[in-house]
Amino acid sequence: MKGARRFEFERIVAAFQQKIHGTVLEVNLDALVHNLNYYRARLAPGTRLMVMVKAFAYGSGSYEVANLLQFHRADYLAVAYADEGVELRQHGISLPIMVMNPSPDSFQKLHQYHLEPEIYSFERLHDYLLAAQTQLMPAIHLKLDTGMRRLGFAEEDLEELCKLLREKAPNCAWPVC
Repeated sequence: MKGARRFEFERIVAAFQQKIHGTVLEVNLDALVHNLNYYRARLAPGTRLMVMVKAFAYGSGSYEVANLLQFHRADYLAVAYADEGVELRQHGISLPIMVMNPSPDSFQKLHQYHLEPEIYSFERLHDYLLAAQTQLMPAIHLKLDTGMRRLGFAEEDLEELCKLLREKAPNCAWPVC
C-alpha cells in the first residue's frame, strides 16, 4: 500500500497481514478403527457401512484414512467430488466409492474410475441417463429427502422417479425400483 505517512497505512497493512501460527492435527488411527467397529457392531446383519472421507478426510489425509478403512473392511467410502474419488483410485483404493456432488462434466471420470454418483434431483438424473445412452455407467445412489429439506427426492417425487427409471433405463446394469 502506498500513501502519505499521515494516513498511517502501516496500521491497515498490519491488520490485513496473516498471523503465522503453528497448528498440529493428530489423528488417532486406533480410535478411528475402534469407532468403525463400534458402529459396525450395532448394525443389523447384512447392513453395509459407508464412511465419509470427503474433503480429503476432513483434512486428515484421505488416502491414509481410506487405506485404513479398506484394510478394516469398510463396505463403502463417500467423497464430495469426483476428483477426490479419482485420487483415491490412483492410490490403490478399490472399495466402492460414492460421489455426493456429481456433475455432468465429471460423468466420464465416474465411468473411468468406477465411482458411483449420488443422484439427488431430476435434473441430475436426466443428465446421467443421457450420458448412460453412450456408455455403461456405474450404479447410482438415489438421495431421498427424509425431512431436512436440503437435497434429495421428496416423497411425492417417488412415483415419477420410479416411472422414469423404468422407462429410460430398462437395460441398466443396476436394479430399478
